[in-house]
Amino acid sequence: MLIFDNHYQLWVTDGTTEGTIKVTNSSKGLAPTKLYSFQNKLIMTGWDTVSNYEELFASDGTAAGTVCPTPPSMGDSPFYP
Repeated sequence: MLIFDNHYQLWVTDGTTEGTIKVTNSSKGLAPTKLYSFQNKLIMTGWDTVSNYEELFASDGTAAGTVCPTPPSMGDSPFYP
């Protein structure tokens, strides 16, 4: 199960304390607004610390598998899926 804490960090858990691991460690967090499950991945919109806009993210529950697959928005119109 993937969960978010109150600092908008992504965690993965099997329901036990020992099996709960923080996936992201962003200074601003992801602050997801839309969450979808698709092909065993979590698809979400979240705050991107590079572009300072809401962007599309995908996660397989690992740090390496949590990515922003779209080019960062650098204009006035952030990406909304």
